[in-house]
Amino acid sequence: MTEEPKRSPHPVRDWPRPAEPVDVLLVGAGFGGGHNQSAWAVREALDRVWPGVRAHVLDYLDLFPALGPVTAKGYVAMTKYWPRAYGFFHDLTGQFAPHPAWRGAVGQVGERDFWAVLQRFDPAVLVLTHPLPATVAAGWRRAGLNVPPTILVVTDYSVHPQWAQPGLDHYCVPNREVADTLVRAGVDPGRIELTGIPVRQAFWDPPARDAARTRWNLPPSDSVVLFLGSALGGLGGVSAACRRLVVGVPDARLVVVTGRDRRLKARLDHFAARVGTDRLRVLGYVTDVAGLLAAADVLVTKAGGLTLSEALAVGVATVIYRPIPGHEQDNAAWLARRDAALVTDRAEELAAAVRSLVHDPTRRAALAAAARALGRPRAALAVAETVRAYAPRRTGVSG
Repeated sequence: MTEEPKRSPHPVRDWPRPAEPVDVLLVGAGFGGGHNQSAWAVREALDRVWPGVRAHVLDYLDLFPALGPVTAKGYVAMTKYWPRAYGFFHDLTGQFAPHPAWRGAVGQVGERDFWAVLQRFDPAVLVLTHPLPATVAAGWRRAGLNVPPTILVVTDYSVHPQWAQPGLDHYCVPNREVADTLVRAGVDPGRIELTGIPVRQAFWDPPARDAARTRWNLPPSDSVVLFLGSALGGLGGVSAACRRLVVGVPDARLVVVTGRDRRLKARLDHFAARVGTDRLRVLGYVTDVAGLLAAADVLVTKAGGLTLSEALAVGVATVIYRPIPGHEQDNAAWLARRDAALVTDRAEELAAAVRSLVHDPTRRAALAAAARALGRPRAALAVAETVRAYAPRRTGVSG
């Protein structure tokens, strides 16, 4: 692997020198929140390393105004209520992904509208944080179309075969296992860079514990357990798990973020009022996740790549709860093998794991230290530097 981007042998457009500032197009997809958040993280970093750049973020599902929202909601519903069905679908598409016919079929999903967007923005560099637009772009390359330098940013700690799209210019990956998987799929190892998964600027330098506690009005001496569900409300079993935590860890203060799941928030608010406890605090959608993570002694979360990257960036003892089959289970297993997280599937297991960490500061500190060692809080800056490195060689823009 190398830090230095290399030229693509594929035919590309003879880009004229654009007037400053140049344009960069970042494309995610709203299947969960992580892919788009990583794209926004790179945009924030581009603003830092490349003043004046015009960086545009596109949710690929926005190309389907009728089907996009339905598709996103269907993904959330399947992962929340039918996780085994999602796991079956994940594995099945993984078997199909390497076949040319499947690549050709997926490569036509939104292709026409995506091409129109590409021509409209005429970007110096194209950055992709989801495998669907990557499949389309790789198909264009195979067809010999003029495509700007294209960088794929992998946002999970293990890769579904759909991520493996040989022929793009550069691949930013979270770990060497992902790099090895891409190489086995035919990606040139000289195009792969170990950057980590990009997280937002708030996680680059998270606040100190005491400052975070003050910000969130949390007592400095209390044990704080943060239960962080999906920003889209896609984690099932939260209500039962929270009730078990309140009972099973009576000497800790539980802060629950329900995201946009209003029904879950109402149920937990009702539960807190009924049992008359002030140890359960229920929040809806929040933006200061970095502050909450910094204030927490223990984090309970799902196993999305971005959520885990945020936890690693802050360095907090983490218990993963009910990872869905497929990419989340793989993410959870990667962290667990490195003693950077505990993994539980049932509410009683969760309560026992959290209770053990609350009562054992040495073990909690070891888990947090292992997480911090894996974290790459400034991954977005590394990706942004690579994006900027590609523009001069294709556009003539001075560095």
